[in-house]
Amino acid sequence: LYENICKKGSVIACQGAERLHSASNKNKKRLKEIRSFLCKNGQEDYCENSVVTLENTKAIARLDTDCKNGNKDSCETLVNLYFKAQGTPENIEAAIFYTDRLCKLDVATSCRNLAIIYQGRSDIENAKNYYARACAMSDKISCAEYKKLTK
Repeated sequence: LYENICKKGSVIACQGAERLHSASNKNKKRLKEIRSFLCKNGQEDYCENSVVTLENTKAIARLDTDCKNGNKDSCETLVNLYFKAQGTPENIEAAIFYTDRLCKLDVATSCRNLAIIYQGRSDIENAKNYYARACAMSDKISCAEYKKLTK
């Protein structure tokens, strides 16, 4: 329903269609078209080149929702915002939270990154668990590190 009305130029319907496409993460081309339409029609949160900051609460909320719905790109954007402090105060715990979501979405490098963080904090049990998860996803570096920690 949203999609048909969106094609007729309704901003509100396109916002609904954008949420549905974000959640399904299947038709990225159509999602990009909808976001472009919304951007051109005064909805700055949907603009590709707009700078997303923690102060931009609508954009953060949308990214968080998309991340919860399995959109890896949204999770990665949030990790970058919090971890690399791109326009935000550095917030390591939030970065860890979103990195964990990525790990749960089977992104091996995110599992490995969490293992490195926990290893740096001397939390060897958590480090081993995350290395093991990444290793199960065929991440060779994690397999080697897991073996080192279990000797």
